[in-house]
Formats: sequence, C-alpha cells, structure tokens
Amino acid sequence: MNIEKILTKYIANKEEHLTLQDLLLSERASGKKTVVVDALIWLTRGLKMIHLFVDRVVENARAVPPKTGTEAEDLVANIKNSYKESLESYHGWMAQQLFGLLTKMAPTKSQLLLSLANNLPNQEAVTLNALENLSRGLKDNLVALNYFFRENRFV
Repeated sequence: MNIEKILTKYIANKEEHLTLQDLLLSERASGKKTVVVDALIWLTRGLKMIHLFVDRVVENARAVPPKTGTEAEDLVANIKNSYKESLESYHGWMAQQLFGLLTKMAPTKSQLLLSLANNLPNQEAVTLNALENLSRGLKDNLVALNYFFRENRFV
C-alpha cells in the first residue's frame, strides 16, 4: 500500500519526480497533505525490520562456533527483536498483539532458506550470500533515506 501511494504520485509527474528525494521535496512545497512522506517513512520502518531480520539470519548462520538445534533453527526471537527495534513503538496495542500471534507461524531457518532457494537442496551458502547482499543494499538505502529525512526535517 505504501509503495502504491508513492508510485501513484511518481506517475503523476515523472519528469519532476526523478528521485524519491525530488518527490518528497515537491510534495512538501505543494503544501498539500504529505501522503508520500508518510508512506515513505512507514516503508522505511518496514524495510528496517526486514534489514535487521535478514542481517541476523546471515550472522547467526555464520556464527563461530556454529549454533545447533533449536537455537540455530528458531527464527521467532529474531523476528520479535527486529520488530521491537523498528516498528513496535509505532504500532498500537492491537497491532503488537497481532504481530506476536503471527510470529508463531514463522518458518524455521532451514525452511526459509530452502524456500528462498526455490526448494533446491544444498543451496544454503548461495542463499546466505544473496541475503548478505540484500542486507548490504537495504542498509545503504536506509542510511541514505534516513540522512535525507533528518537533513530536510521530515522526521
């Protein structure tokens, strides 16, 4: 939904909105309701959670000494910690409770990695490398967006 709001505004004037930053500054200058700003702030919070989660999956999978058993496979604590550090403070009680309930349906690490590898066996190393690249890209973009938000007093 947040991406759709941003995309709709972008499509309305592609020439003026070459970057997300252009889009945000244009919306602010218009003096109208800040739909794109709000959508991008929420999207950034969600991406932060994904970044934290993915980063920890990779870190835990490559831990030395390697984790074993439930500690290695259970993603629930990772998901909950990532949520707590990114979105929880912006959600009301009901959303927080719902999120807690949804974490009970989380896959194990092995199930997640197999699914991300399109159910191809023995692809854990390749999948972890891809997740590590995703994490780096997310981090770079989040740093740039948060810097822009602060410099232009959007948050």
